[in-house]
Amino acid sequence: MSGTTAWLIRGAKVLAEDGWDDGAVLAVVAGRIAYRGDLRALPRRLEVAGTEVGRQSLEEIQAEGGYLCPGFVDIHVHGGGGADVMDASPGALRQIARTHARHGTVALLATTVSAPYEHVRRVMEAVQETSDGLDEGSEILGVHLEGPHLSPRRAGAQNPEYLTPPDPRELEALMERFPGLLAMVTLAPELDGASELIELLHRSGVVPAVGHSDATYEQAVEAFQHGAQHAVHTFNGMNPLHHRAPGVPGAVITTRPVTAELIADGFHVHPGVARLLWQVKGPDRLVLVTDAMRATDLPDGRYELGGLEVEVHAGAARLAGSETLAGSTLTLERAVRWMANEVGVPLADAVRLASQNPARRLGLGDRLGSLEVGKDGSVVLLDGELRVRLTLHQGWVLYDGQGSEYDEAEAERSQDALGDGPAAAGGLGAEPEAEPSASVLARMEHEEEL
Repeated sequence: MSGTTAWLIRGAKVLAEDGWDDGAVLAVVAGRIAYRGDLRALPRRLEVAGTEVGRQSLEEIQAEGGYLCPGFVDIHVHGGGGADVMDASPGALRQIARTHARHGTVALLATTVSAPYEHVRRVMEAVQETSDGLDEGSEILGVHLEGPHLSPRRAGAQNPEYLTPPDPRELEALMERFPGLLAMVTLAPELDGASELIELLHRSGVVPAVGHSDATYEQAVEAFQHGAQHAVHTFNGMNPLHHRAPGVPGAVITTRPVTAELIADGFHVHPGVARLLWQVKGPDRLVLVTDAMRATDLPDGRYELGGLEVEVHAGAARLAGSETLAGSTLTLERAVRWMANEVGVPLADAVRLASQNPARRLGLGDRLGSLEVGKDGSVVLLDGELRVRLTLHQGWVLYDGQGSEYDEAEAERSQDALGDGPAAAGGLGAEPEAEPSASVLARMEHEEEL
């Protein structure tokens, strides 16, 4: 089901500023939240952005329990459903957007891997073409450039062939050609010229992020002082934390304003270390990301990432023939569930790590990340097992619990060059999902009491 209308969602615990509100309803009109509160106090008429509707005109969604949350925001996602950002096509981007919308993500940053700038420009052209007219999947907020200015010592699954020293001229040209499209750039701060590049990005309103780095503690702290604001997949793609050489992780932990990404899939970081990061960064500075690659929502098998062969086994993506993790098959739905169930983070806070914090990191907290009146009507409904049963983006129904929304033909096209990869593009991801329930959308006439 797709389309936008005026909605009234009832029967769920609604995430408010101070926790879960068991008795609240939520109304979405003209793509924005028009009301949150007691059903008995719902006004007879609701007006948002010049659109006025009577309460009898609201289409009702019976949640039948569960948790109504702000839609998730993923600031580090490479692919999904058989498609990759580096495919540099609107079709691939739509496939990724549809795939992650099924799991509660309402907005994302299309994230690159290290590649020549000519290829990066093709990606940005595709994003520019796609972001203006996407109404069937997650909103593409912009581009996260992960590389190519990374440390060869901490390349991880980044193709070392494409790693280069920082070049402000290339990035200036990119920002001039695609104004406002570049949202974040990950780089290694110990490289020559990195400080100048960090300052350029900071002045330009782009988030400079530290990642794939072998920097000392002192070098990383200096980068944060020059304007770096964010750490990419903390503890992964960086030197380890040591009591005599704290390195990048030590600088991230001890520099309070810096936000820290976490890939909460049970492969990248032990639950105890995730708990440590949660306790240090608290509810405001920790950001859940997926780092998802094209195998997300597909069966185990052989895939490609940045020109490198990847093998997915039991949901873990690794460079072929090695133990090096190569992105993930994670969704934010599963990341929130893992943080709540395995790490012990209160559910309300786990949700905020995937919604409010990434939205604020991008400067979009005025419209995304919480269920306040006037913000985007972008919400996700989780059932009692913390599985997504409904995704709305600005009032559009992106997913309503009925089957798969991704394009199998696009997934097969993306896999054409991979030889004997997975035969079916419609399989589930690493963690088997429950069978889809009947649609949670219950359209009915309002009771007279409304």
